[in-house]
Amino acid sequence: MSLRLVANSAARQAKWAVGGTGIRSSRAAVPRRFQSSTPTASVEGAALKAEAKVAEDSSTASVPIGKCVAALASAVGTVSLLTAAVEQATASSVPDFTLDGQRFDQSTFLGRFSRMFLMCDPRLLTYTEADVLASRDLVNNHKELIANPPSTDSNIHRTLWEAQRIASSSLHPDSGDTIPAPF
Repeated sequence: MSLRLVANSAARQAKWAVGGTGIRSSRAAVPRRFQSSTPTASVEGAALKAEAKVAEDSSTASVPIGKCVAALASAVGTVSLLTAAVEQATASSVPDFTLDGQRFDQSTFLGRFSRMFLMCDPRLLTYTEADVLASRDLVNNHKELIANPPSTDSNIHRTLWEAQRIASSSLHPDSGDTIPAPF
């Protein structure tokens, strides 16, 4: 085994033992007798200089806050629009409301996708506690509402599914307590 192979092997073992991923942590742990002035050492030295330059550049660089906020707003807006489109596209095929059932057919990909997509709707964060409690009351009185639907609501089943979605997004499933809004 040559001296270079022994040095590289010792450097690898030291790097994994220390838990580091960079050359700096492995170089410091290599015993002096295995360190050489071969081309490998000069490559490691160049890598250390490059790593130091990147660290220096990142400490002086500023984060583009405006671009980050614009990207976040764009993402939230896109998801909100797409969930509204899914809601409108599936509004005509709403099944009858059952308290323990699912609105979408969970045996198909499209049904599972629609359910999960509507659960990720950012607009659910905008409902007030009064809206959530009103939705809970609608769901709790679902049998009476289905038997005697209000004249103002053309599709009571869709209203009940939406009320269940709003209530389940903001109420604790076991205790029924309101979960505080994150902001």
